[in-house]
Amino acid sequence: MESHWCRTKLRRNNTYMMGIIHRADLAARFTLTEAAVIVGLPRKRVRRYVDDGTVPVRVRSPGLRFGAREVFVLLLRARIRTLKLPKSDWKDLAELVLHRRESSGRWSREREHLAFMSATDERFEVDFVRIRADAARRALRYWRGKRRIVRDPLILGGEPVFRGTRIPVAHVAALLRKGSRPEEILEDFPSLNRDDLGAAGSHAEVGPPPGRPRRLVLLRTAV
Repeated sequence: MESHWCRTKLRRNNTYMMGIIHRADLAARFTLTEAAVIVGLPRKRVRRYVDDGTVPVRVRSPGLRFGAREVFVLLLRARIRTLKLPKSDWKDLAELVLHRRESSGRWSREREHLAFMSATDERFEVDFVRIRADAARRALRYWRGKRRIVRDPLILGGEPVFRGTRIPVAHVAALLRKGSRPEEILEDFPSLNRDDLGAAGSHAEVGPPPGRPRRLVLLRTAV
């Protein structure tokens, strides 16, 4: 059983990380694809949750934007997706989290847990504090990794690279896909760390940002 000190430390760390994300302005607003990558759900499933209203998204311009609380709701859905509930109960869960309610429908918040009481008086509990802390860590890790990736037309023709280096993100992502061990990659590229490897994998899943395609650079060699 966890000590009171451990639970208190977890809550403080959780609050600290969520505070960083909320103060990150637009950097804390994730696209649908980014949110799916953060919580580990298929993009189509996240789109279905948004379309059926069970995960409301408050910012819709430009495009859907998920904040820290929406990411938390998505992670809750991912963790308890085996629970068969009607849409109304999922909407009540989102209402409780997004608007910080003490109760909504058959859901209620009880200190570190979310409790659900079924129509047959069966009780189901969710570890609210741990999942919220995990959502904060995932979002913060992704946000920091995203800030490490830059595009500069003077570096490799605008290819995404890690800040302060000429290491292409796509190259590192390809090494990971081929099964290269993180230790081997870090040994070959000592200026990177494990968070950078995670950022490379996430960047590959999200894909290139929308916009005009990069202009083709022609290189001429002297004859």
